[in-house]
Amino acid sequence: MKNLTSLLLLLSCAAAFGQIKVSTDYEGANAILRKIDGTDIWIKPDLRDTEGWWFYWNMEVYGAAGKKIRVFFENDDAIGNQGPAYSLDGGKTWAWLGADSYARPDKSRKSAYFTHDVPQGVSSVRYCFSIPYTLKNFKDFYGKLEDNPGFKMGKLATTLRGNDNFYVSIGNRDAPVKIVMLARQHCCEASASYLLEGILAEVMSETPDGKFLRENAEIFAVPFMDLDGVRAGDQGKSRRPHDHNRDYSPNPIYPSVRAVMERCAKYGVEDKIIAIDFHCPGWRERKSYFYYPANPRLSKNVARLANMLEGKAKAAKGALPYNTKNDIPYGSKSYNSSNKSSFRDYINSLGNAEIATTFEFAYSDTLGEVFTPQKGRNFGRVFAQAIVEYIRSMEEK
Repeated sequence: MKNLTSLLLLLSCAAAFGQIKVSTDYEGANAILRKIDGTDIWIKPDLRDTEGWWFYWNMEVYGAAGKKIRVFFENDDAIGNQGPAYSLDGGKTWAWLGADSYARPDKSRKSAYFTHDVPQGVSSVRYCFSIPYTLKNFKDFYGKLEDNPGFKMGKLATTLRGNDNFYVSIGNRDAPVKIVMLARQHCCEASASYLLEGILAEVMSETPDGKFLRENAEIFAVPFMDLDGVRAGDQGKSRRPHDHNRDYSPNPIYPSVRAVMERCAKYGVEDKIIAIDFHCPGWRERKSYFYYPANPRLSKNVARLANMLEGKAKAAKGALPYNTKNDIPYGSKSYNSSNKSSFRDYINSLGNAEIATTFEFAYSDTLGEVFTPQKGRNFGRVFAQAIVEYIRSMEEK
């Protein structure tokens, strides 16, 4: 409490005297401040226990109202296609600063920066590599459904840092179709959380597709596989000694991974598992795509779902686009790893897998369409509708 009081006093003085200060004293924050020179700020992503480089950062700037600031990245061009996301209300709402805010005068990564004319009258501005999705975001979503008896939350596991992780359970536990959906195996990949929220919203809706899923499938979802990292503002990707999505092994080190494996192992031989792991791709990729498994039968199943999703996305209004031509088949140059300890590989090893895949959902823009939280949720609803079409096609076989 003493440290927090000192920080608030420092920031209050900074605002009063027009001095720029940087804070990472909130959930999900991440940045290492190198220096401040007038209205120029130098930062770098805090890699903590990350092996190699990654690009996630999230900080709050005080004392910049009415000023034009520049934020430089020390040896790290960690700025996305739409510039940084920013919030003028302490993280409640977010928008993109825009591609025009980004500058890289020469080919040196040391020269990358963004510029912002900070409005008058704001006490602070939060900046982030992408639009965040925190535990509070999910609690706000859950608060709309917590009184619905069909929407259940339960304890998944106690994490390594002592947080109680949770799962969501919806639908018919006696149905043979088991839909398993995970997000945030790499905790920085926030855009995928809006997609998952949209799927869950469609499942709980009174639309024909929502009712069908609740009656004909059991849905098990984990919104934050790396809950510790989401709260701490970690990268999550390539965490030492390995990250969550390299932990699906006989001896997992992460309690949440162990709990998911135990849950999936209990499904019966007659059950059909549709398992989808939602991620975000490289920081400047402008496309979303599936990874196809090595197993030819399962690969064909993913292709069927992908074609259905493409058709639904084209017909939808207000959702982000998707094109199957960007999907990645097993054995391609970017997907030939011998690593067999990812979630999709674990599910593919089970005899009752119907689909086991990873879907990469672009951070800031997809095929020319700029990401917004609502467009992400809308795409999630489209995704749920594609799953319904796929399950119906299974029944027709």
